[in-house]
Amino acid sequence: MGINPDSCNCRYTRDTCLQVVIENRPSSRSSFKLSVLSENQSTSTLPWDLSVLGLPRHPRFKERVKSLKITYLALTFSTISEKESFVQAFNIISRLRSQDEQDFLEAKARFARRAHRPNANDSWRRSSKATTSLSRANTANTASTLDKFS
Repeated sequence: MGINPDSCNCRYTRDTCLQVVIENRPSSRSSFKLSVLSENQSTSTLPWDLSVLGLPRHPRFKERVKSLKITYLALTFSTISEKESFVQAFNIISRLRSQDEQDFLEAKARFARRAHRPNANDSWRRSSKATTSLSRANTANTASTLDKFS
């Protein structure tokens, strides 16, 4: 998801365009879901009750939130400085989200590898004192021991 300056007048006049166009994958025109929460006095005792959007799903989520499938979201700002502030905040949040997603995928891959080798990273297993190789194992003369029992 990102801002696509080629989808508005920014492609011609970046310094005067008051619009920002957000797309799922810029220039691919793939769709994404947008959740819309409308607030008014009759729907809630608390104005802007954002708990409806939280997880686990709020009991009134389906009746209060509408989901739209869209290919882009165009936002129009009153001033260039408002637009620039939004773009800066959006870019910061996008970088943080991307880093969180990357960290999650790396952790998921580590857990998957660990599931196949549960004790691979235990230090006591790698210690040379804790394990004895077969070449150092006690090889008592088993033939003489077996002769005593015959």
